[in-house]
Amino acid sequence: MNENHLLSNSLRTSTMVAHKNAETSTFMKQLFKGECSKESYQFYLWALHEVYQTLEQSIEYLKTHEVINKLYFPQLFRLQTLKNDLDEWHFPTDCNVPLSVRDAVKLYCDRIDQLSKEQPELLIAHIYVRYLGDLSGGQMLKKVLPKNFNKQNGFNFYDFPNLDAEQTKIEFRKRLDEIGKMSEKLSQEICQEALQTFSLNTQLFKSLDEVQ
Repeated sequence: MNENHLLSNSLRTSTMVAHKNAETSTFMKQLFKGECSKESYQFYLWALHEVYQTLEQSIEYLKTHEVINKLYFPQLFRLQTLKNDLDEWHFPTDCNVPLSVRDAVKLYCDRIDQLSKEQPELLIAHIYVRYLGDLSGGQMLKKVLPKNFNKQNGFNFYDFPNLDAEQTKIEFRKRLDEIGKMSEKLSQEICQEALQTFSLNTQLFKSLDEVQ
């Protein structure tokens, strides 16, 4: 197969603009520059907790599915690390999260739930966006956040102990390409869903902009 038609490459190129829009949102820029408020970061952790809880429950339930099984990487699961971080930040689960953030999270989680029931193979797009992001940009945040907040604990989300991030990304992309070989139509649908995933992330970031 031509390298340009590998699913891993198609996902990267087709989502380039959407990815850029998400990572250059006001919230993310402030996060990287150390200008994000403690409260906004706590709301962000809460939002991630809700999203990963929904996603990882779906992945676990569907782990024997012929497509999902190919990208089943439980060693990347982030839910427990997010619970640990929320505890470190002394952030109660029944906190007063702004309605705009709750709405953005609900939209995101509802989409994951919908796919789980109707088109589980398209969850691959959400797995791709979330976990490859954690292994890439997430590792940059791991270096800057403790300095920005002058706090050493509460950043477990970005930590993958005993895991070779680069080697894992290679294996991850290899499995993506195996999925791509299953069907050209499926590859196109996964790329389209990845755009939707970045859009959901961008909407979440915009909701967090409002509480800075």
